[in-house]
Amino acid sequence: MRLKMMIALAGASVGVATLAQAGIVFTVEASTNGNIPNQSVIYYNRTTALTGVKATASQIAASIAAQNPGLGFQESYVRVADVAVGPNGDFLLTQGTFNDNQYAPPRVGGQPALGAVLRIQNITTAPSLQTITSSGFVSNAIGTIYHSPTNTALNVMNPGGLMNPSMRTDGIVGVNYGTGAQTVMYNEPVPDPRPKYQAGAYIAKDPRGNAGANDYLVTSIQGGINGNGDPNNNAGGAQLYRFTFANDLTGGTMTRVVDFTNTAETGQATNFLIGNADDFFNNGGVRGVTSVPGTNEVYVAFRFFGIWKVLLNADGTYNSMSQIDTTPFLDAIAYDPFQDKIVFGTQNAGGGLWEINRDGTGLTQLVSGVFIRGIDVIPAPGAMALLGLAGLVAGRRRR
Repeated sequence: MRLKMMIALAGASVGVATLAQAGIVFTVEASTNGNIPNQSVIYYNRTTALTGVKATASQIAASIAAQNPGLGFQESYVRVADVAVGPNGDFLLTQGTFNDNQYAPPRVGGQPALGAVLRIQNITTAPSLQTITSSGFVSNAIGTIYHSPTNTALNVMNPGGLMNPSMRTDGIVGVNYGTGAQTVMYNEPVPDPRPKYQAGAYIAKDPRGNAGANDYLVTSIQGGINGNGDPNNNAGGAQLYRFTFANDLTGGTMTRVVDFTNTAETGQATNFLIGNADDFFNNGGVRGVTSVPGTNEVYVAFRFFGIWKVLLNADGTYNSMSQIDTTPFLDAIAYDPFQDKIVFGTQNAGGGLWEINRDGTGLTQLVSGVFIRGIDVIPAPGAMALLGLAGLVAGRRRR
């Protein structure tokens, strides 16, 4: 839900105009579009403005069941989440059943979780789906991003309070792209005090030119200093954290960039909380996050407060924020470097895939009738080589 690692390699080495884009990959949780099924992975071709189904719920369920036959995974458990560009043009896909006992008898103690991390190969031609890992520490997986130096998918877990298996992880789980080995890189602290990282959602690369290779940004739906106006309410909150870790995938730390519920920190009149019965946690919580490489610009999507540009200082601390769009009911958001636009999904007005300029102009709907939980962009095949070349050029410049 952000400019993923492979695209970030290009940075300033290859300009936007020199790279052709093939399209956008997104996940659909629910659909009223007759051409697009629920719980599917879709490819939107910018040239033809047509969509194609690249993975279905039945295919996802079959892949997870084959990888872990003892899990008892069924198609009704599928809840697609995020997508991200992986190595060699592959795509990562997270499957995150929210609160496993919503779909199955309560899973407690040593019973398995139902989450999974999958790969999709040849997504624009003859896609094939494989499960990299399932169950274990992977429960309700939402955000994902590929970390090239360690060949690892970084996955944000949010299993929910109703689920309490022995391996419950509410934090970041690394999954080796080749072996599927799981590593708990960070788990949220208990108990209070707040503000604290609680109930993570999506992840993006820290875009600053001086950011470390292992510096990422993660949204936290809960844990803010204010909870629905009640300082004792743990549900409310919306925050942005910086996640930093070592290359052995240990030593992961969360450093708060900004607590959106604290007006003294944000300088805004609103604390991004709202008494809305449509929101399970009765707040305006932050969801998706993306960034523009080589800048200090971070874009966050709020459930009820639209899209905001968050500016960072050179040292990574919070500077300011401004709203670029008021569309509500948001989840996924990504930066498209080929069009220099922000792409996002909404449930509002029947849902859909939309794009907007970084200054808030040019709002355009690309696909209608879908509720989207994950988005990433994919370059045309020829641009893949340019991206690789850009990474080599950038590496030589750093030397």
